[in-house]
Amino acid sequence: MIFKILSDCFLFLSNDYLLMAIAAALFIFSTKKDNTELILLLLFAMMYKAILKDIFKLPAPLTSPTLNYGFPSGHMNFATVFYVFLMFKYSTKSMYILGITSLILTGWSIVYFGYHTISDVILTPLFGIFSVGLYRVLLGETNKNIIILIFMIAATVCQMISLILIDSMKCDLIIGSYATFGFGSSILFQNDPKKLVISFACLILFFLFSDDVTQSVLNMKWSVIFALLPIFKKQASRRRCKIKDN
Repeated sequence: MIFKILSDCFLFLSNDYLLMAIAAALFIFSTKKDNTELILLLLFAMMYKAILKDIFKLPAPLTSPTLNYGFPSGHMNFATVFYVFLMFKYSTKSMYILGITSLILTGWSIVYFGYHTISDVILTPLFGIFSVGLYRVLLGETNKNIIILIFMIAATVCQMISLILIDSMKCDLIIGSYATFGFGSSILFQNDPKKLVISFACLILFFLFSDDVTQSVLNMKWSVIFALLPIFKKQASRRRCKIKDN
């Protein structure tokens, strides 16, 4: 019984909603570090995970409550991107300890509940480490607006790959791509409205890739939700400035 309770707690460390909520809070309220890339990388992790599952087509263990494919593990992939990014970003001993410990406990709880095999848990982090490392090497010093455009184009490409190779779009891919569009467009609107031309081009492609217009409109709710984050950040910044002035 105690192991089950502990496993539930450890598994919560990799919960997509929890980690995304923390990332959103860091983005909105952090004054020392800009965590825009963390949001984009997490959304990208959702997209490529959905594609990889259908490419590998490796069945989940019989003990798994899901009928979906097993590898790569969505929990492990999302948690890896989150904690590895923060370890690189903040580079403190406490952050390294927190990140590594959280990933080990997450992997253990996933195997304990039978969601994934040990090999799934060991191999999946390679994708997250590679994506964060690739970002840091290729885009680490790039202008933020350019980074946003690259991720928006990547979201469109992921949609194309999904429809061409898999002939369908999974839920995580829909959320990730539309959220990337909304989040990126909101920031571009504040920083460089001219670059919105590309975001509107992505929007047109999103409509073309959807099964019907109704589906596209429903999916746009994710764009709206994530488009609010930069607005909240701007409001929080203004409030801090007013407090300082007073």
